[in-house]
Amino acid sequence: MTIKIRQLDQSKVVHAAFGAYLLSYALPAVVIANDVIWGCFAAFLSFKGMVERGLESGQMPACFLGAFANVLMVSGYVAFNLRRYSKKGRPSYLLAPRLTLGATVCALGAIIFLATGNESFAPLPGFFVWIGSMVIMYLWMPEKRIFTCDGESVP
Repeated sequence: MTIKIRQLDQSKVVHAAFGAYLLSYALPAVVIANDVIWGCFAAFLSFKGMVERGLESGQMPACFLGAFANVLMVSGYVAFNLRRYSKKGRPSYLLAPRLTLGATVCALGAIIFLATGNESFAPLPGFFVWIGSMVIMYLWMPEKRIFTCDGESVP
């Protein structure tokens, strides 16, 4: 007797996680130097901070990691949708989870650099929604194959 484990339709969770990611841009994200910074402005500052000179120590890596996390998150979502909905030229199925894992690691690295910087830093709800959406998207990406109890893979 073979018991087959069926893959759940996890695309709704992935789409909801990306919706939460977009929502994080409309929420207050961080307090830096006693200024509340909203998510959309924090994303803008992360890209601007990569090219700006004269930043304090820890801000340049935080800007780079924050901008890279945003790029990886959107790229992972696009790769997921290309793999799921296109018929030709599908990217590797493992590409989307790896991109979202990279986004999560970069976002956590950015908070470490911001927390250890010279200025006061406090995360707000938008930051937790930003990180949480990356973690949820990574954890709910479907696997490539489904295995049965007797060890055979089902495509």
